[in-house]
Amino acid sequence: MLRRFAVALALCMLPAAAAQDVSGRWRGEWTDFNSGHRGPLRAKVKPTADGGYRAVFTGRYYAVIPFRFGAKLQSTGTTEAGELLMEGTQRLPFFGAFNYTAVSDGSNFTADYSARRWTGRFSLRR
Repeated sequence: MLRRFAVALALCMLPAAAAQDVSGRWRGEWTDFNSGHRGPLRAKVKPTADGGYRAVFTGRYYAVIPFRFGAKLQSTGTTEAGELLMEGTQRLPFFGAFNYTAVSDGSNFTADYSARRWTGRFSLRR
């Protein structure tokens, strides 16, 4: 009984980032819920020294206007299914602050975003 308790306690003390590693390249699309616009999206995600992640997103708006921006995502825990939960905020010139909440199971990465005039979703996979 004591051994089971010790093993369970040790598993609970593992860092949240060990649940899923989201570093690497991702590809998918973005969708803006307010305007209905959508487009292709790619991301490169790297771990940071503080246990979070730095993501660089690149995509196209109106199918021809390229965009690129970076965002810092901090791990906030895991779901019961072992998915990694993250959140972050990024200020973009001319657009204001974008707030993100993200979840990843290691194969899929979904981030909802909201800003003053925009709300939408990034749907990415490996």
